[in-house]
Amino acid sequence: MYLIKQLPEDFVVKEISNIKTDVNGQYAYFILKKTNITTVGALEILSKKFGIPLKNFGFAGNKDKNAITEQKISMFRGSKNFENFEFNNIELKYLGNKKEHVSLGDLEGNEFVITIRNLKTGEINKIKILQNKKIKIPNLYGPQRFSKNNSLVGKAIIKKDFKKAVELILENNGKIEDKIKEILWKNKNKFYAAEELLCDGYY
Repeated sequence: MYLIKQLPEDFVVKEISNIKTDVNGQYAYFILKKTNITTVGALEILSKKFGIPLKNFGFAGNKDKNAITEQKISMFRGSKNFENFEFNNIELKYLGNKKEHVSLGDLEGNEFVITIRNLKTGEINKIKILQNKKIKIPNLYGPQRFSKNNSLVGKAIIKKDFKKAVELILENNGKIEDKIKEILWKNKNKFYAAEELLCDGYY
């Protein structure tokens, strides 16, 4: 049986964006390159390193954890001096400034380079026949977005039923689940308090 995502370099993702920058604006734009870490996890490290609140970062979409990914991010009052920042599996490249921050959906798409392992000769030949041809592949938001209850959580968020969305998410255990529990504890179990975390794509 074929295997994918055995190593981070088996799944390379580059964001396709038409965002233009200049020298003016209070938002500094960077290319964030990360390996084997979530988008939010990388931003949390940058937030602590530069002393910039997490809410002051902007990005167009979450990128896979078990992968090597590149995407545009913005930092409110970030500095060009942050360029060439390297920390374990995170790198930054300065692009310029802009008056607006990067928002969810500010991208044209993603480019993927996927390594498939353990293929049989017949399967390899089929792939060679398709070389340089366009193939339509359905888009899928997998469990990395909203856990095993992905679709149910998404429906609840659209309906603004944050109580149900949170309850579905908390059926799992992990860093984000712990963060949601902390928010609920601080806000006396008011489920709408987790709305920003969910809708801003931090999950």
